[in-house]
Amino acid sequence: MSALDRDLERLVDWLDQEVEARRELIDLLERQERAVLAAAPGDLEAATLAVGRALEREPASSARRRELFASLARAWRASSDALTLGSIAERAGDHPSRGRIEAARRSLREAVVEVARRNRRVAALVRARRRVVGELVGLIVRGAEDASPVGAGTLVDARA
Repeated sequence: MSALDRDLERLVDWLDQEVEARRELIDLLERQERAVLAAAPGDLEAATLAVGRALEREPASSARRRELFASLARAWRASSDALTLGSIAERAGDHPSRGRIEAARRSLREAVVEVARRNRRVAALVRARRRVVGELVGLIVRGAEDASPVGAGTLVDARA
C-alpha cells in the first residue's frame, strides 16, 4: 500500500469520525431544544455541558484534517490550502476510496447544515424564553410599583 493509499484511507476514517461527531452534536442540540421547551434548567445545563465537551474535541480534529491535507498535498505536489474534499475526490481519480470520500463529503455537508439549523433554533427558543421571562418580571415589578406608595425597587432615606 502506497503512502497515498494510506492517506486516502486515513481521510475516509477521519470523515467517518467527523460525520459521527456531527450526528452526536445534532442529538445534543435536540436535547437542548427539549430542555428549553420543557423549561427544565437542570436538563438544559446538562445538555449544554455535553455540547461543550463535544466542541472541545474540535481543535484535535482540525489538526488531524490539516495534517491529512498537508500529506495529500505533498503527494500531489499541491498547496494544502488549495485542497477541498471535492478536489481530493477528483484527484483520487479511480482510486477505490473516491466513492467513499464523495459519500462522506455529502453526509458531512448535510450534518453541518443540520447542526447550524438546530443551533439557530435553540438560540431562537432561548431568546424567546428570555423575552417571556423579562415581560413577566416587568409585569410583576409594575404590579408591585402600583401597590406600593414608594414604588418597587426604590430606596427610601429613612432620615428624611
